[in-house]
Amino acid sequence: MPFDEDTKIVPDVTVACDIFSFGCVMLHTMSGQLPYFNVKLSLAVAMLICSGKRPKRPVEPILTDEYWDLINWCWGKSASARPTAEDVHLCVSRLL
Repeated sequence: MPFDEDTKIVPDVTVACDIFSFGCVMLHTMSGQLPYFNVKLSLAVAMLICSGKRPKRPVEPILTDEYWDLINWCWGKSASARPTAEDVHLCVSRLL
């Protein structure tokens, strides 16, 4: 199918997408590194995410096992495998 500027593909944006993004923000905030910082092409990052490959754990003293577990939970492969916003709130409150 040829590209048509008038055809718009709008992905479903859900709370589960926001939770995945929150995991990315946590990693960036705590380590100073963007997820997939070593991958240069956006398409390659999208392919890694869709194939279930997640960033490796950086070596940062502040990134404890508990925080890393929460980040990985946020990155659950399916929406149903991710925490709810309430779950995230409870975890973060407990960790602070």
